[in-house]
Amino acid sequence: MSFSVYLTHFMVLTVIGEYGSDHLPGGLPPVWSAFLVTLLVALPLTVAVSFVTYHAIELPFLRLRRPYLGTGAAAETPRPRQRESYRGR
Repeated sequence: MSFSVYLTHFMVLTVIGEYGSDHLPGGLPPVWSAFLVTLLVALPLTVAVSFVTYHAIELPFLRLRRPYLGTGAAAETPRPRQRESYRGR
């Protein structure tokens, strides 16, 4: 789900910056106001949107992938032989 968080956090922060700047907590220094908005609004909203996009978009595609290593002769390729001078070192 971390990839979904990576993809959606910027969209959530953009929406909060566009529409939520009028509703910032007043009477606090800007740093504390930004911290509270991030902790109480941006983080939970990002996790919620990421949860939805992961389960609706990313997970169905992950279920379609094939195994990276097959169970046939192609997966069991022999290792190259080493020269006699390198053995035992």
